[in-house]
Amino acid sequence: MKELVLPAKAVNYITSAKPESSFANKPFFFVGKKDLHTTYRSLLYFDTSTLSDDFFIANAVLCVYCLSSCNENSIESNISPYPIMSSWNSSYVCWNNQPEINTQIKSSCQKIYSAGWHDFDVTDIANHWVYKTIINKGIMLKSQEHMPGDAKKFISSNLCYDYIPKIKIKCYNKDCHYLCGRKSVSLFDKYSTEDFFNFSKWINTSSLTKSTFFVSNLGQNPAIVIVQVSPDKNSIVTENQQIVVNGQETKIIEPMHFSFFARIAFKSLIPGKPAFLNIWFQGHV
Repeated sequence: MKELVLPAKAVNYITSAKPESSFANKPFFFVGKKDLHTTYRSLLYFDTSTLSDDFFIANAVLCVYCLSSCNENSIESNISPYPIMSSWNSSYVCWNNQPEINTQIKSSCQKIYSAGWHDFDVTDIANHWVYKTIINKGIMLKSQEHMPGDAKKFISSNLCYDYIPKIKIKCYNKDCHYLCGRKSVSLFDKYSTEDFFNFSKWINTSSLTKSTFFVSNLGQNPAIVIVQVSPDKNSIVTENQQIVVNGQETKIIEPMHFSFFARIAFKSLIPGKPAFLNIWFQGHV
């Protein structure tokens, strides 16, 4: 497993109090509703060029350092990260021209009660970037914005590099290997689901007496998986009932019959909400 740290390349905040003003790479950035006339949102961009589709994101965490609340009598409301969907320029972005966000792919939200580091799970967002189901245009942090008094103050990149916002990523390389010393086979691949069935690669099981699939769902959205077997890759039989693999869950599926070939079929359980799967096949004689 690889561990990567992506520091923020651009940090902006925007505010309804000055809707035409741009605040790029200031010492601090803000999130939340300070008063009836002042709401803050912040935009963060991370260079993900080091990530390729040969990576599968096991875990991605957005880390930000909170200094304080903007008000002494702060009200805590949930802050959430959202993927930005439209282009923005760090030098010109403001409240009036702020980019669109996808509110369906938001990751973990939390209430911030104290100063210090706070982490947001952005695994789903990072996997969308890797699979190019959305283009990386950064992340917006915003609160529920229901009540005045929930604004929070965070350290930006210009104050101290040690406290720069960053995304910490744990990922796997796409891997395929054979272990022949004990006459065993181990294969690994990664997939994202769609609203219709897609399929893993056919695996030649003709020389194996025991076969096992491990399906691990690394995202938050559930997936449907089934095992298919075939004598020739053309005549296909679906062996089992549909199995649901929930987010952060791993299930074992074993072919019930001997066959020359086997594979996994998979799709999203909820339309429009893809899951991200690790699929291992292991077998032996």
